[in-house]
Formats: sequence, C-alpha cells, structure tokens
Amino acid sequence: KVKKKKNRHSVVSAGKNAVSGAASTAGSLVGKSVKMLWNLLFTGLHWASVFCMAGITLLLLKYFWDNRYLYGPVSEIVANPEANQILFTGGALFLVLFGVIETLWTLSSKKVMDMGIVRNIDTGRGFFAFCIFFLLSILSPVLCDLIPSVIPGAEGLEYVLISLTASKAISFCSVAGIILSLLRKMKGSFQNLIM
Repeated sequence: KVKKKKNRHSVVSAGKNAVSGAASTAGSLVGKSVKMLWNLLFTGLHWASVFCMAGITLLLLKYFWDNRYLYGPVSEIVANPEANQILFTGGALFLVLFGVIETLWTLSSKKVMDMGIVRNIDTGRGFFAFCIFFLLSILSPVLCDLIPSVIPGAEGLEYVLISLTASKAISFCSVAGIILSLLRKMKGSFQNLIM
C-alpha cells in the first residue's frame, strides 16, 4: 500500500511538472512572439517615417525640376546672375539638400552600449525637420505676402516658398512624419505600460 501511494504520488508530481514545464515553455514562446511583433511594429513606423521624409524631398525636387527654366538654365544664371535667379536656385538646392540629409538622419538610429552589447535605439529622429516642413507649408502664403516686392530677389524667394505648397502631399507627409516620430519617441513608455 505504501509503495502504491508513493508510485501514485510520483506520477502526480511528474504530471504536475510536465504541465508546469509546458506552461512555462508556452509562456516563453508567447513572450518572445509579442516582443518580436512589437519590434516589427516599430521598425515599420521607422521606415514609414523615412518614406515620409523621402517623399517630401522628392516632391520638392520634382517641383524645382519642373520649374528649372523659370529663370533660365544654371549656365545662364552663372553667366548673368540676378537676385531672383540666385535666390530661386540657391533656395531649391538648400531645401532639396536639407531633405536628403534629414532622410538619412531619420534612417539612422542612436547607438547605445547596453551590458557590453551595442544596441540601436530609435529616438524618433526626423521630428524637428517634419515640424519645419509642416510650419513652412502652412506659413508659406503668409510669408510670401510679407516679402516686400521691391527688394532684390523677392520673386525668386516667393517661388521657393510656393514649392512647399505646390502639393498637399508635403503637408500630409509632414503631419504623418510628426505623428510617427512622436510614437517612435514614446516606444519605451508604451513598452513599460504593455509589457
């Protein structure tokens, strides 16, 4: 009888160990799956931000390319520089170059040493540039009205500002980029709440 009780007890404890082991393994797999999906979500947000910044840059480039003969070709501007030509060409180059630099900056992430391992942490890069593009796209008509037409290069500068309102997609990409950058910035806070 004692042996039977011991055998029964060992079978029950073995069964309990198997169930708890299976539950532990299942819990571990679920945890890893959630973590992987979480990281995939924020990787997607990061790439969406990059596409928004690249979209703004390409839209500006298209506008300036379509209007490249507004004040004559670049060779003519160099040979016969006028304020309008210089400001239009200079403003176009500045905005496109700024967009390219910010696209690369948005694509990058901060490297941090964590317990001897270098980890890439997304800090929501690109937020500042998205805000600048959004404000300029909203304020461009007002700024155009504020530029005195008598100053040299006023018309060229106005056309540079108009480039930011030439497509509604620039404002849309700017707003989307701001939201995406804020979400990426708050990744740690969300992670603490959910996990």
